[in-house]
Amino acid sequence: MSETVDHDVIARFFEAIFREMREDHHPISVTNIISCLRRGYYAAIIPEEIIEMGGKIRTWIGKKIHETPLCPKSEVELSYGGVHGRIDEYDPGRRMLIEKKSVRSTPKKPYDHHVKQVQYYRVLLERNNMPVEKAAILYINVADAEAVAYPIDISQPLVGIEKEMLERGRKLREALKAGVLPPREMGWMCMNYCIYFGFCFSDYSPPVPQWVLEKLKE
Repeated sequence: MSETVDHDVIARFFEAIFREMREDHHPISVTNIISCLRRGYYAAIIPEEIIEMGGKIRTWIGKKIHETPLCPKSEVELSYGGVHGRIDEYDPGRRMLIEKKSVRSTPKKPYDHHVKQVQYYRVLLERNNMPVEKAAILYINVADAEAVAYPIDISQPLVGIEKEMLERGRKLREALKAGVLPPREMGWMCMNYCIYFGFCFSDYSPPVPQWVLEKLKE
């Protein structure tokens, strides 16, 4: 790398990323409730982009990928029962939901938490009069420049998934309002994936920012 670096350009880049993050962020999102609620609590008040430089850049890359529409409706922002979500792609004619994921290693099958995300998005679509009969996850490998799409089974009764989603949303909302960490939910993500691992096992409980509390009123 050259010893001469234009720090002003780098600063502008990261300022833009943080500005977009604050505009798009909602604490009670599908993304924050699909796995461990303690992780969701931390993500609501200390988004991944704030902690890790790589996380900032990966988020930006992901946003650029999501800007390429595949269906008549893309980047569909919906809410239901206090849970918010942004659905990547929805085709009303085919009644199809598509979730796009940028990855650095192509999975051999869809990750469970991504499948759960699609199930919750189906609830948001259905409850906003957008029926879903088919769903898929498109993995875009930004390291090897390849893409693979997996069909997702959405035959499960909607009522049970809806109940689960709303209950997890309620629990996270109450925890944030009270400023109390939810119980950790141990799983494979803990040591291999979660960037809040150190926070979690030290029971670090930062104050909930006012801008997050304001968002909870929406």
